[in-house]
Amino acid sequence: AGRVPFYSTAQGGFVGTEVLDGGYWYANLRGQVGFAEAVKELVKEGAGHFLEMSPHPVLVSAVTETVEEMDGGDHVRVMGSLRRGQGGPARFATSLSQAHVAGVGVNWTEFYAGSGARPVELPSYAFQRSRYWLPLRSGAGDLAGAGLGRLSHPMLSAAVRVGDRDEWVF
Repeated sequence: AGRVPFYSTAQGGFVGTEVLDGGYWYANLRGQVGFAEAVKELVKEGAGHFLEMSPHPVLVSAVTETVEEMDGGDHVRVMGSLRRGQGGPARFATSLSQAHVAGVGVNWTEFYAGSGARPVELPSYAFQRSRYWLPLRSGAGDLAGAGLGRLSHPMLSAAVRVGDRDEWVF
């Protein structure tokens, strides 16, 4: 028997922990999927965040469409955890950041444990008259220092490659 009650797509709503027997799993495999009904029930109960934990977010669009059909869905955020071809810690950190921005409580202390990362004091408002820019170095006017390469083109003078994909900015 399970220990955590959940919303079942086999029954289309909230179920307790005692239903996880052979009959439940048989119905789950053979019966109609009540995915939309379970999502609607969760939203009615106040769920505002859906995080799909999978190697690729295949259900994010289905949850989004279901919520939009209900009431427009402006108050519900739907996110995936990983993406095909972008797996690993960097993608998971991006997903956690998206969840944090959407209002999900993330335990950043636990996430950064053992990494050596530490909190940094930032100004509480924009008018503390303190600079937080990197100091200028000699040759600061040279665009090559910013990663721009010169082009021999009559209209385009510089180009930089976008770091995380095969694209260029001219």
